Amino acid sequence: MRSISITILAIGLIVSIGGAAPVAAEDGDKPSTETNSTSRKPINLLSMEKREGLLTLYLDHDEGKLWLQIPPETGSSGLLGSYLYVEGLRTGLGSNPVGLDRGISGETTVVDLRLVGSRLLVEEQNLDFRALTESEPERRATRESFATSVIWAGPIRRA
Repeated sequence: MRSISITILAIGLIVSIGGAAPVAAEDGDKPSTETNSTSRKPINLLSMEKREGLLTLYLDHDEGKLWLQIPPETGSSGLLGSYLYVEGLRTGLGSNPVGLDRGISGETTVVDLRLVGSRLLVEEQNLDFRALTESEPERRATRESFATSVIWAGPIRRA
């Protein structure tokens, strides 16, 4: 249970860190030093600390960056997977009326990782309106009628 909560917290941190950059997985899943056209410096995953888990992360201590290895697509719409998202505060203001107390956690929700063009989106699912039926047209109509929220978007760099 402890490892699940750490994993969920890690995903929350990944999503909330604006400087986190996703790394696309290649065939064979082997790290390389290929240069991206938008960057002058190659990404060398071999020199980074690899952390395997629900999502594989690479820590670049020299640059102070966290890289996410993108899992393979699970559908035709660019969906990579659905994950629990929990936000929280490590430290707070120390003022109870403000409500920003240390260790407080926010709402738990479900987010989807989705590839759209050359960007990775983290979309919050709209769980308030769902079609609990076997009918695909009803589910599609409900899904298309109530929007999701993009809570983070970032560029993809190939390693």
